[in-house]
Amino acid sequence: MPVVARVLRLDEPLPKRWRSAAIRRGTFHASAGQVLLGLGHPMRLALPALSTGHTAESVAAVLDGISVIDGSLDGLWSPRVHAALPFDPDLDGVGFLSPIQVSAGGGSLVVTLLGPDDAALKDLEDQLHSITEVDPPTVLPTLVTLDQIPSSDGYEAMVRLALAELESGVLDKTVLSRSVSISADADLDPVAVIDRMLEREPTCTLFSLPIDEGRFVGASPEMLIGRRGRSVRSHPLAGTIARTEDDLTGLVQSGKNIEEHRLVVDDIASRLGELVEDLDVPDAPEVVTLRAVRHLGTEISATLPTDGATALELLAAVHPTPAIGGVPRARALGAIARLEAGPRGLFGGAVGWSDAKGDGDWVLGIRGALLSGSTAIVRAGAGIVRGSQPADEARETRIKLLSILDALAPGCASLL
Repeated sequence: MPVVARVLRLDEPLPKRWRSAAIRRGTFHASAGQVLLGLGHPMRLALPALSTGHTAESVAAVLDGISVIDGSLDGLWSPRVHAALPFDPDLDGVGFLSPIQVSAGGGSLVVTLLGPDDAALKDLEDQLHSITEVDPPTVLPTLVTLDQIPSSDGYEAMVRLALAELESGVLDKTVLSRSVSISADADLDPVAVIDRMLEREPTCTLFSLPIDEGRFVGASPEMLIGRRGRSVRSHPLAGTIARTEDDLTGLVQSGKNIEEHRLVVDDIASRLGELVEDLDVPDAPEVVTLRAVRHLGTEISATLPTDGATALELLAAVHPTPAIGGVPRARALGAIARLEAGPRGLFGGAVGWSDAKGDGDWVLGIRGALLSGSTAIVRAGAGIVRGSQPADEARETRIKLLSILDALAPGCASLL
């Protein structure tokens, strides 16, 4: 296990070859002008399920054992664990501790090298500057097959079953999703996919992580938990209309959308309220505009007490939020398990990073794809509350699915 770290500060922009290497072979997290890379062969960490309450302890045990032998303590120098945690809070996650970690922003770089001794750190520094990666292909792959699980009709049937439970008072909200698997005529390059996602969704958090099945890449619009020192933020989204609808009345004055959003915000605020001070929840949501859809969003902020909860501990308190699960949580998760065709895995889970100081950013694992060679799986869902219309909810999932598929391979709209 790496036990020492050396910090290098470079006054230069992020080399494109480092970025592409991280997206293809390491770890990649980019948001709000800051890019965090993990290069080299990462150590894989088996992380306990969030529901156990031991995820944060497991990450801290790894990071606390690393000593910095060269470098100041300001800025994003601290070693980080990147991770992907499943939608199901009772399932274990996977973390990655990369030997070369890069933080880029504002035209400068902070590089943290992790190794067992000085000789290893020097070798890592040489490796860093010898990285070469080819540019992504200029010709996009062509879609060959597309399979929906379930079809739009099948999804509408699921929604009707959920509405029956909602009308009986068993549930207040649940979120139902469906998936699409595609195959293309050439391998799907993660760099090309990330670049197209960035072009389409420049305000989202981009991520790329290695997993057993391939790579999990995406452009998430939703911040679950962000922590810097004692400052905490969460930005839940719930309530959606298509971008093509010019009249926002259906979003900001819709009883169905307002109720769906309120359930999410109230739940998160209640759970965070037990851990923070000075909780600030705006009275009304704002409209968040993306390429294909508009959402209702609320920026929640708070202050932690001294020696307060870490980013992972805060995440464990709120995940899965009603934006991806439902209310009441246990009954909503039970309905999802009964109605959906197979487990979600990482889709709808949490993707992000935490450091030795307890800081971190965790976004919702949506608007993403699981890439494996020339194949990919994507998933999208919609919140179901009283008053939901099955056809409208199926249409919403189609719009969200297309926003992802469009970044993978052309020709998908005619088949979905």
